[in-house]
Amino acid sequence: MQFAALLLVGLLVRMACVLVPGHNGDVSVMVGWADGMNSVGPGGIYTQIVSVYPALLYVLWPLGAVFHGAALETAVKALSIPFDLVLATLIALVTLRMASRRAAFAAAAIYLLNPAVLLAGPVWGQVDAAGTLVFLGALVASAAGRHGMAGALGTLAAMLKPQFGLVLLPVAVVAATAAARDRHWGPPVRAAAGVLGVYVLVAVPLGLDPFLYWQQLTGVANFQPFASLYAFNPWGLLMGFETPEHGWRSWPWGWAPP
Repeated sequence: MQFAALLLVGLLVRMACVLVPGHNGDVSVMVGWADGMNSVGPGGIYTQIVSVYPALLYVLWPLGAVFHGAALETAVKALSIPFDLVLATLIALVTLRMASRRAAFAAAAIYLLNPAVLLAGPVWGQVDAAGTLVFLGALVASAAGRHGMAGALGTLAAMLKPQFGLVLLPVAVVAATAAARDRHWGPPVRAAAGVLGVYVLVAVPLGLDPFLYWQQLTGVANFQPFASLYAFNPWGLLMGFETPEHGWRSWPWGWAPP
């Protein structure tokens, strides 16, 4: 009952946050994607838009079919809410396996009532909670030795938002370690099969071949060619914000000496 009450509080707080004016840029873009998916379907959407979040288009599709105008904007702004509630539940379950019920409740509460989570989600209308949920699911699957599922979830996380694809690094390391320990290539093969399977499942209906997807990714990365634009990161502290990259972004970790 206490955990159900916590989820209810988290839901009510988020419903109130949806009414707070936020950052309309992301909401407007996703409204356009939702309308586009409803108008032309997945097969024609990439003739109209640029999006490096292909898996998110499937989530927006039914919203575009059901809601229109201001109602669609509100629905998009509230889209993170169900993902937040499921994510808090998963956090509690993972914590419960490692610690106590009290710790599980506290961990879920810290996430649900975190001001940064509320600001990014129902206030601004971003849907990072979806990628975070799948990211955590990939880690849980990897830790449980379910390498195929881990690879599949890791790829889904990347296709919800490219930054979340970083989870594929620990997934690959765990699979490779298991293969070396057991002297059997099953874990990395299953992980690779999961990666390929989810990419095909998401990308093929959209007509998103790897070359087009790479074009989308590089186009978005090159749109604002500054080393520290995307987050408050160490490069901003060292070099100043909005510093031209001069090709640094081509390095995997985002910076290298010029």
